[in-house]
Amino acid sequence: MDTYSERKPRRGGFTLVEILVVITIIGILAGLIIPAVVAARNSARRALIVTEIGQLDMALKEYKNQHGDYPPDFYGTNLPDGDPRIISVRTPARAAVLRHLRKRFPRLVIPSGTVDEQWALLADELLLYNIRIDMLTPGNALVFWLGGLPETGGGTKLVGFSANPRNPFDPGTDVDGDGIWERGPRVQPLYTFPEERIMGYNQDTGVWGPPPWFGPQGLEMAYVYFKARVDSTTGRPEYGYTIDNGNTFEPYRFPFTGFVGNVCRPYLDAVPVDNNGNPMPMDLENPALVRTWKEAKTFQIISAGLNDMFGCEDSACAQPGLPFRCTAKGEGFCGLGDEHDNITNFSQGKLEDKFQ
Repeated sequence: MDTYSERKPRRGGFTLVEILVVITIIGILAGLIIPAVVAARNSARRALIVTEIGQLDMALKEYKNQHGDYPPDFYGTNLPDGDPRIISVRTPARAAVLRHLRKRFPRLVIPSGTVDEQWALLADELLLYNIRIDMLTPGNALVFWLGGLPETGGGTKLVGFSANPRNPFDPGTDVDGDGIWERGPRVQPLYTFPEERIMGYNQDTGVWGPPPWFGPQGLEMAYVYFKARVDSTTGRPEYGYTIDNGNTFEPYRFPFTGFVGNVCRPYLDAVPVDNNGNPMPMDLENPALVRTWKEAKTFQIISAGLNDMFGCEDSACAQPGLPFRCTAKGEGFCGLGDEHDNITNFSQGKLEDKFQ
């Protein structure tokens, strides 16, 4: 019997239904795998930030071992003339920097004069390296104190301060008369900042503006450094100053120029309570209140995390952060969650991971 006519030809491809099934399966697998890959990648990036903050933390502790104190953070040193906080904030802040320089460099010669006159002389010295003293802030204090000065008047290679014991900012000499200054030997810096990640140098003008800053790989925001200080009014370690003739306590506030509303603040541990254990309101400007700061006697190093936002305080923000922020439960944080992603030297990961 001839069965040839009963044979059916072999199909040459997949049907539309089969193709759609395969696409659906691939989509499901991608939906399962991609979030896991992204989460793993972000976790690795955060781990690098935690490690880097830990290294900066150790460098600061070694700095204290060598020089007797943690370096100033420059907060308040650059308030403009006419600001009502000149006497209560700018003058003591500048005096603290000058006092620290004398302690770190015992043979440093600073001519006599008022605090502002001595500050102006220091500004002139730093201009020889194209660094403007009025732009030194908590956002670049780590680079200044741990990395020192640039190798040349410009550039991003930081090679420490001058070995001249009488002037750590010694510009050197123009030996050949060719306009090129020979900088002379430097003191080895306490932290080696990767040259390719030093930000702030304008290649076109040859000027730092602002002075060099350093932040996590691939992000724009710098590591911010706040140093605790003993307030002359409260007598306690604080991250801020008592102003208005002793009537108001003002915590540190560091906004990043060019990033509206992106403000970094130091953190409290928890909301203060009264004698009955009732929490006090988040309005803590009363100098008499006892504020429990994180790292109350040392310093805070803060990264904006992977979202590059320290915390929004812009009036356009639906739920802006408050002047006082507590890490225990996130009180005072921006309601949009901007700073839940922040990483610090006391959190060992995201701040929200430590919420109680």
